[in-house]
Amino acid sequence: MITGKYFIKNSEVLSSEIFSDPFEDGIMSIYEVVRTDDGIPLFLEDHIERLIKSFAIAGKKLIMHPDKLTDQILKLINLNSMKNGLLRIVFCFLDNKRTDVCIYQSTVRFPSDNDYRKGVSCELLFAERKSPSAKIYNPSVREKANSIIDKHKVYETILVNSENRITEGSRSNVFFIKDKTIITAPDDTVLSGITRKKVIRIINDLGITLKYDLPEVSDLKDTDAVFLTGTTPKVLPVREIEKMKFKAGHPLISKISLEYNRITESYKKSFRKS
Repeated sequence: MITGKYFIKNSEVLSSEIFSDPFEDGIMSIYEVVRTDDGIPLFLEDHIERLIKSFAIAGKKLIMHPDKLTDQILKLINLNSMKNGLLRIVFCFLDNKRTDVCIYQSTVRFPSDNDYRKGVSCELLFAERKSPSAKIYNPSVREKANSIIDKHKVYETILVNSENRITEGSRSNVFFIKDKTIITAPDDTVLSGITRKKVIRIINDLGITLKYDLPEVSDLKDTDAVFLTGTTPKVLPVREIEKMKFKAGHPLISKISLEYNRITESYKKSFRKS
């Protein structure tokens, strides 16, 4: 749901008191979720680039110029005095001629220090996205995931496809560590998350072996460690999936997390100067 005093709809600043969730009606929507850190929208250019890609995959054209979208995002951050939180940018296709554009500050529960230290619990969800490469709202998968998360009190659900292979999280990407190799899904089988893209670059820069593959569920028993990446969790270790345990304090996760935090700080510094 929404937080903050204001939101922007079709370029108009409105009170959050009259806000209605753009996802509630199940209308086809393309969206992005941007994390703010110290008032800075992290990796904003990457998010807008992915938004344009999502529109192209859906056979549509971005109806708002990226510069105007950027201005409105920064305007809302300023209006809500937003320091650390999440912004949602949602394009709802009402019909062939009308599209609502809604930008709002979303409620969020960031992982705790204890989550980063000890890892989080996850459950499996046998489901697939229709267009994994585009950030298009999928109410069916989202509702199933939310139901499992609420029922089992876990942080995330891990998606398993019809071939019994693990693809991604319902709202994150997943990486597996076996021996000294990191394994993650091929780019064309998942939503290529912004954090995932940064983490893959970090892995390559650190000289760690990276393998693109979709592990089978049975492979989990031979996996040393698992971590999630995403706008909200950043780099987050997993301590268990179902009842299988993993090493949350794996040194490779620690190295990657430290480097990701360094990149984040560097981006914030650069953004302030621009």
